Amino acid sequence: MRSIFFILSLFLTFNSSGRALASPALIHHQIEITLQPDTHRLTAIDRLTVTAPNNKTDTLEFYLANDFKISSIQLPSGISHSTEVAEEASIQLIHVQKKPQAHWPNPLSITFHYAGHYEAQEENPEIFLSGADNFYPQLNSDEPSSMTFTMTTTLPAGWSSVSQGEKSSSSTSNSTVQTTWGNPHPNNEIFLIANHYHEYEDRWNNVSLQAYLLKDDPKLAQRYLTSTKKYLALFSKLLGDYPYSKFALIETPGPAGYGMPSFTYLGSRVIRLPFILETSYPHEILHNWWGNGVFHDPRFANWSEGLTSYLADHYLQALKGKGPQYRFQELMKYDSYVNEKNDFPIDQFRYADGPASQAVGYGKMLMTLHMLRMQLGDSQFIEGLRQFYKKKRFQFADLNAMKDAFESVSHTSLKDFFEQWTQQTGALQIELSSAEYRTSPNGYTLNIVVTQKNSPPYDFQLPVAIWQEKQNMPLLTRFKVTNSVQSFSIQLKAKPTAVLLDPYTDLFRKLNEGEIPPSIGQTYGAQKQTVWTNSQEGNLHSAYQELALALAGNSETVTDNPSTLPDGSLWALGGKHPLKEKIISKLIERGFQFDSQGVTIEEKHYPWEDHSFIFTLPRVDGEKGTLTWIVAGTEKSIPGLIRKLPHYSKYGYLVFKGNAPSNQIKGQWPASPQGREKIFSPGKRALPPQAPLASTHMD
Repeated sequence: MRSIFFILSLFLTFNSSGRALASPALIHHQIEITLQPDTHRLTAIDRLTVTAPNNKTDTLEFYLANDFKISSIQLPSGISHSTEVAEEASIQLIHVQKKPQAHWPNPLSITFHYAGHYEAQEENPEIFLSGADNFYPQLNSDEPSSMTFTMTTTLPAGWSSVSQGEKSSSSTSNSTVQTTWGNPHPNNEIFLIANHYHEYEDRWNNVSLQAYLLKDDPKLAQRYLTSTKKYLALFSKLLGDYPYSKFALIETPGPAGYGMPSFTYLGSRVIRLPFILETSYPHEILHNWWGNGVFHDPRFANWSEGLTSYLADHYLQALKGKGPQYRFQELMKYDSYVNEKNDFPIDQFRYADGPASQAVGYGKMLMTLHMLRMQLGDSQFIEGLRQFYKKKRFQFADLNAMKDAFESVSHTSLKDFFEQWTQQTGALQIELSSAEYRTSPNGYTLNIVVTQKNSPPYDFQLPVAIWQEKQNMPLLTRFKVTNSVQSFSIQLKAKPTAVLLDPYTDLFRKLNEGEIPPSIGQTYGAQKQTVWTNSQEGNLHSAYQELALALAGNSETVTDNPSTLPDGSLWALGGKHPLKEKIISKLIERGFQFDSQGVTIEEKHYPWEDHSFIFTLPRVDGEKGTLTWIVAGTEKSIPGLIRKLPHYSKYGYLVFKGNAPSNQIKGQWPASPQGREKIFSPGKRALPPQAPLASTHMD
């Protein structure tokens, strides 16, 4: 039986991934739905057509939300049905049966008539229905099914409905509006969204670009429509034609950020943030290739989030020359949030339910794809992606199907690569054990020894940068590493001045302790952490107690001056905290200036009044762990800090202003190449910019 958890996972991912199916069930729905928003009532007729099963199968099982009462089911002659409430109680099961010696008609047509109330939020007039709401009959099967549909909605005048696919007709009478949506391409569920929208439209090639906003805002709509053109052109050139006839931005009053087939569903606050057009928005557009163009099955590995992150979030940063920094931040997230207790391999990732699972499913998968690109080269990597998309479009595919696509263009077995990086837990751990050189007949011989702490050892290609005398730019080379300790020699014409392993952060590896800059994410993600409050904070004392409660979770809490500082990472709350002077001393060493009125950071002064400050440093007592000092500007700023701080995990210092509070400055401490570098002689050294994937650039 298809479980509620299975259905919930569909809702949470809005995609499908998994084993490639030889013959997935294909269903067509012709649905007529009348919605009454005032009473939350839905009346529907679904004329369902499905490929007939093998005649050895006597029963097909469908399910529908138990909130809907079925008034009649029309079946072909000789076919009967029965209905029961499922164990989960929220759904009803409809058994469609034939006699043992009879034959199924092919195709099998069933018409359901039903009505009932859909779930709605009283404070939010929006109607949002997905496959997880079971508002249409679905086939109950252990294997995922695909569906096409036409759906005609009838709503009160002034309302608009939206779904995936294309709007084929819309008509308005005095009291109602009727709209027909059709999707001829297989998808894994049907969406129905309705509200009072202001609609905007443009075109890119043969694609209709649409925006459904809750307020009349032509400038905002145009920014999104223009950006949509840019990203559709970019991703189509990179991967192949956009798979749908439209792309729509749909605004929702609540918090949301999802990508569905042919549209994205974003919250009102989100779409007005200026950076969303360069971050989340292209990510959701690209999901129409990965996740909503090629589907993943929620029973198996969700590869689509990592691939989408690599080709959207990472790729757009790489075009700006910031690919290495982006990848380093992904390694920092893994280091901050993932430990032996919560780590798992990529092939067990379904959806992100917290920063640890996101660091694996998004970050590790992203880095795995990057290492594959480094191994195959850009040309074969892009061609492998194009083949994967072309062959599996509108089909379910798994990691094996992805592997097969790359093998077909590279003519190389990638079995060991995929098994190592997607089926194993953990990350590579490497150090430069030694580096020395000697003169040779043709110049110099450089010998380096690399140690990896993994057992068994990884098999990987190690990028190395070698600087030489009178040369500002390095020699870039790669060595194949297969052993726990491995030596390499290279002939040089000039004397080496420095060696650096993994200069562009191309490897998915555990960061060495010395190269990790302190960040608030490390305090959040520490296995052991303690919240340390101070009772001398006056009017802010109760607010800090609220903050301590939010930060504590399963952590310890101490007040005032404990006799012994606990192990792990520390949260120090309050401007009068006992560690204040030690923290300020460490911050002064890093170039910050303090006075009675406030703090000067990067030549700008921020008053204590009405400003909140967050600083993360190594523990001031030299013990292992981080220390995050939080000084709130006002009592009312605390709820905002509780909500916002987890989204600034990569930063070492932050300043917010006001009760909202709004971010004024965010900064990261410099990283160190400790454990990866050997310097033979001082001098200027530079790294050439790393070329982004292919030669595709945005205009």
